[in-house]
Amino acid sequence: MASISFSSLLLSFLLLLSASSVSSLGGHAGKYGARTEIKDAASDETVQSLGMFSVEEHNRGILSLGGRRAAPSPSSPLLSFHKVVAAQKQLVSGTQYFLRVAARDRAGTVRTYDAVVLVKPWLNSQKLLSFALSDQITTT
Repeated sequence: MASISFSSLLLSFLLLLSASSVSSLGGHAGKYGARTEIKDAASDETVQSLGMFSVEEHNRGILSLGGRRAAPSPSSPLLSFHKVVAAQKQLVSGTQYFLRVAARDRAGTVRTYDAVVLVKPWLNSQKLLSFALSDQITTT
């Protein structure tokens, strides 16, 4: 009987300990892995810098095919960064930024693109994961 009550006491203690460790996260337990809106994206220097990085990396990808330089095609014109119009971030093994980037093509038309950039500050690493024309229309 003493063995059963000791087991119950130990189990209760472990449950209490795990519950207190979750609450000590300050309510962040559900936020890791979830996307959060960056409300001041238009004025956030880090976000704007990542937007510029995404356009530069996109252009670099167009210009290099298998280590050789290639001329941009009309379907993939070189772009110039205009601004990030919206952004979200997600904590993963680093921070993944989901950016809605306004960029000007060679004809001068501003279009929006969806970019995903993974940042790992402890490795001093930024990597463009995807960059594609957005289905959202943005005004300049």
